[in-house]
Amino acid sequence: MNFEPLEINGVIFHLKIIEEERNNVKASIKDNIVIIQLPSFLDREEKFRRILKMRKWAKRRIEKKPEQFKPKEQKTYKHGDIIKVGAEEFSVHIECREKQSSSARITGNSIYFVISSQLSEEKKQEHISSLLSRCVASRRLPLLKQKIEYVFPSRSMTGGVKFL
Repeated sequence: MNFEPLEINGVIFHLKIIEEERNNVKASIKDNIVIIQLPSFLDREEKFRRILKMRKWAKRRIEKKPEQFKPKEQKTYKHGDIIKVGAEEFSVHIECREKQSSSARITGNSIYFVISSQLSEEKKQEHISSLLSRCVASRRLPLLKQKIEYVFPSRSMTGGVKFL
């Protein structure tokens, strides 16, 4: 079953339908996606009715509190920007190249991005945001492990996190 996305107040909400082992129907709204979870044992007509009912519920909910479901503005990064993460500041260096994938690395207090020039501007910003998160996380992970080891000296961090 294919369903058209919902357009409410100029914002498009896509549908994600999940069939699983459950006894009831559940719907939720997150990040411009209406998620409908259905029991797998329902026949096709009943699934269709339940999906339509949950679509109506989602539409009413979004129209009732539109400010709660406003799309989040994506941060844009430009070459030469300074990003502050915790106590550290990083300068951003962005280079576009004719390649299939994008990559990033931290050297000193600079983050170097090599972004595929085949992407749209929106996709480039998504790649930068995702790569930034990964780079900063990998830089901060050793310090986090060290702090956990200090607080919980009996816990070993060599084989992964082992909290009980």
